[in-house]
Amino acid sequence: MSRYWGEDSGKNEVQGTVLDRAGRVLHRFGGSWHEGIFCDTFPNPQCIWKPNPQPNDYFDYFGFSQYARELNELTPDIKDKLPPTDSRFRPDQRLLEEGKVVEADKCKDEMEEKQRDRRKVMAKRGEEHVPRFFIKTLDHAGREVWVTNGTYWKIRENPGFASTGNLELWC
Repeated sequence: MSRYWGEDSGKNEVQGTVLDRAGRVLHRFGGSWHEGIFCDTFPNPQCIWKPNPQPNDYFDYFGFSQYARELNELTPDIKDKLPPTDSRFRPDQRLLEEGKVVEADKCKDEMEEKQRDRRKVMAKRGEEHVPRFFIKTLDHAGREVWVTNGTYWKIRENPGFASTGNLELWC
């Protein structure tokens, strides 16, 4: 369980358990994502994760860590290898990174409206969206999970995403 918003007392709180295949609790952990996560079922309770220190200018960048800032980075060495559907191409994210919150919200709304329109058209045709890189299967416990179908890296290398049909996703 994790909470981003709400009461200050529960804000940033993380709690969880690790279960074995039979559903028995092996470990319990909790803490906050901005301070650390602790496990209380080891012989001695201990910290199992601590965040890296925030950059000095973190407040100017929505409180993002250095890692979070770099997640959406689009470097020249990878840009041409990514599918057009890669989230690093999302213009709403770029606008948000530039501090253009109103424009980012508008762009996001437009993208979501395109998605709804696409779903309506597909429903009228009796079509269902088929994910390109994942398939639904059952895990060892019989739960439905999504796993890779093994095509992403093959398409990326040969012939590349330039020759694949893609939806118009962005605003």
